[in-house]
Amino acid sequence: MKRLALAALVCAALAAAQTSFAQSRPAKPRPITREWQCENGRVVLVNYHPRRIREPAWLTYLGNRVEIARVRVGRDIVAASADGKIHWNESADRATLEYAGLLDAPLACVPKPKNPAK
Repeated sequence: MKRLALAALVCAALAAAQTSFAQSRPAKPRPITREWQCENGRVVLVNYHPRRIREPAWLTYLGNRVEIARVRVGRDIVAASADGKIHWNESADRATLEYAGLLDAPLACVPKPKNPAK
């Protein structure tokens, strides 16, 4: 009798756990934002989905947020806006921004530290 009650209890617990597991959704991969510190002291934000290179990304510089299309070239990622005013070339530890109308020369940037030293 004890075994039957224990088996019923285990079945009920498994059924409850299975319904709660079925109701929870798997985590969606979210776009990430990388911050780049540029040589002029300004910050560039690049927001993109890390695994979907063909999806649009967003670049923000001086409050101007522009959609850019990314393409992998070797180990680098090259991006440009549809109007051709913005060109972004990114590698692991450096990046270059060209912004027609705002910058006279290409701007060199490095990844901003996640936890800056105090």
